[in-house]
Amino acid sequence: GADLLKLAVLIFDSELQKKGIEAKVVNLVHDEIVVETKKENAEEVKRILENSMKKAGKVILKEVPVEVESVINERWVKE
Repeated sequence: GADLLKLAVLIFDSELQKKGIEAKVVNLVHDEIVVETKKENAEEVKRILENSMKKAGKVILKEVPVEVESVINERWVKE
């Protein structure tokens, strides 16, 4: 799991750089990646992150499908 998460972050960063989008990974916890970005980039960053996690899953887990769930919040704390 840790290798998958690290690879996903590397892929994510590479994709952001290719597209010139500013976003910052601010926390990694178990199987979660927390990212900050501008509101107008949120949907695109979410899509890139989901795809990055799935790509990493294909590399690490080979034939086991990876499911990704993501949400966009304006704050870290859910009310």
